[in-house]
Amino acid sequence: MVRHGYEEAMAAPNAKTWSQAMKSEMDSIHKNQTWELVELLAGQKSLSCIWVFRYKYASDSEKSKYKARHIAKGFKQEYGVNYKDIFSPVVKMTTLRLLLGVVATKDLELEQLT
Repeated sequence: MVRHGYEEAMAAPNAKTWSQAMKSEMDSIHKNQTWELVELLAGQKSLSCIWVFRYKYASDSEKSKYKARHIAKGFKQEYGVNYKDIFSPVVKMTTLRLLLGVVATKDLELEQLT
């Protein structure tokens, strides 16, 4: 796995492929309604974002992938100002497996709320 920054990816000979990876990421964000565009309230600042590019080398049986991720710079939050106001509701796979295991063991029903 090799990681690149935006400038490096756009200056590379395969910049078109990186651009396609960026488009795929933005399409996925819109399709999954990951973001909601809102106006900032007076006195508030938004967090900036960066692009992270990754080339995943595959084994002989798999195809290599160009992946682009658009990531908020959460480390810019200030404790006591906006530290607890922003979150990303992403569950770890181990937590999901544990939850599904409990549901299966106890013969419970599981529903997803949107």
